[in-house]
Amino acid sequence: MKRMLINGLEEGECRVAVMDGGRLEELYVERGTRMQTLGGVYRGRVANVERGIQSAFVDIGTPQHGFLHVNDALFPAASGPGDSGLPGPRAKRPKARIEDILAPGRWVLVQVTKEASGSKGPALTTNVSLPGRYLILMPFWGRIGLSRRIEDECERSRLQEVLEEMEFPPGMGGIIRTAGQGMRKADFRRDLGRLLRLWRDVQGRAEGLEAPGAVYEESELAIRVLRDFADPDVEEIVVDSKDLFRKAKDYLNIMSPRHKGIVRLYEGADPLFHGYGVEKEIERVFERRVALRSGGSVVIEQTEALAAIDVNSGAYRKGGSVEETALAVNLEAAEEIARQIRLRDLGGVIVVDFIDMKDRENRRAVEKAFKKAMSADRARAKVLRMSDLCLLELTRRRQKQSLATARLDPCPACQGAGFVLSDESLALSIIRDLRHSLRRDDACSAEVEASRGAAEILLNGRKADIAEIEARTGKGIVIAASESAEKGVKRLRLLGRDGAEIGP
Repeated sequence: MKRMLINGLEEGECRVAVMDGGRLEELYVERGTRMQTLGGVYRGRVANVERGIQSAFVDIGTPQHGFLHVNDALFPAASGPGDSGLPGPRAKRPKARIEDILAPGRWVLVQVTKEASGSKGPALTTNVSLPGRYLILMPFWGRIGLSRRIEDECERSRLQEVLEEMEFPPGMGGIIRTAGQGMRKADFRRDLGRLLRLWRDVQGRAEGLEAPGAVYEESELAIRVLRDFADPDVEEIVVDSKDLFRKAKDYLNIMSPRHKGIVRLYEGADPLFHGYGVEKEIERVFERRVALRSGGSVVIEQTEALAAIDVNSGAYRKGGSVEETALAVNLEAAEEIARQIRLRDLGGVIVVDFIDMKDRENRRAVEKAFKKAMSADRARAKVLRMSDLCLLELTRRRQKQSLATARLDPCPACQGAGFVLSDESLALSIIRDLRHSLRRDDACSAEVEASRGAAEILLNGRKADIAEIEARTGKGIVIAASESAEKGVKRLRLLGRDGAEIGP
């Protein structure tokens, strides 16, 4: 049974979980305290054009300028007084140069395709798209198409005929979404009418805006997920907030009446995610090691632009040979890794180190299983062939911050590295710092604050070293153990003749 859970009871945060057979398959989190820009359309002003990287930086009214590459820039209409920045309906010219398309100070209408991350600003495109329930309107595309997820050939042929009979305005195009399978021509026409009215509203706002800013913003998370995921496979939608329950009913009553009856208000005593066992699943999403049912495990190490995933056989011993064991664990891991990539929203380059297999057919079987599992991912991904060393590389385009980056802060002790100095190493580091710092003429004494383990080593096992430094320099040293000091962190204060702390 496929079920959607919408948790919006806590003010300032909305969470949506998609469950399939009691297993968490999709997780989305949005906080009201963080600006959401993905999918928004902005009227921006070009700040500068960089020929070396064939890109422009655009001021869209957000803290960071957006990044617009030449491949994502359509040719704008001729500029002039009161120019709205709307691009022309023509397609991109081959081998176009950014300096031929845009110039500093020019207005341009752009859409955010990837949210800002760290020091990187949001990624932009001028090829605006407006998603509806069954259609995506492409005002400047001029072509029609079908979602690649629609695999049934008969249905594709039927929908292609429907598309060709629809009346798109000149220069505009559209794509039928996966949710459009089985829908009637009248459903698509109604959706197109709503999108065209929305586009006229966007154009009007763009022409009336005098400073860089948003002219269209995506709906709140719950409504977006209902629009994108409420397909015929979803049998139940459970909401714990009365306000969101009313909004969901109203939205589905207009956009997908057939789903209106499957929405219900959660009234259980436990919080919604606890009641369905989702909370524990979410906590495991942040764990480095993921256990497999067979006894094997998957270890995930994530950096800013690359993720390394290692598969271990662990306690699995059912295979008749080493090769059979490796194949069985790898096949199970392939499905779980694809699921973890979706849940954690990993992006950039991902390298999976499967257990070594000598048989080429076995390697191809694992590769095929992994690609099949990745086909359920809505993010754009490219999976390469598995190497002879059983390394499988893929790239995945993440549109927003990963779940870990959005919800977790770097550890103040290790700065996100995951490791800190041992007590013994820290104690030795403190001794070396004391030898160096107390050579200063203006330093009369030193105070050291460290974790209890490091302080005990200094006061006991390294007591002779401390005494030797005091005797050689003639300066006092005070060692203090602090319960609040993070493991691996030291605090060294040098004091002058008047007892005041002196700078480095």
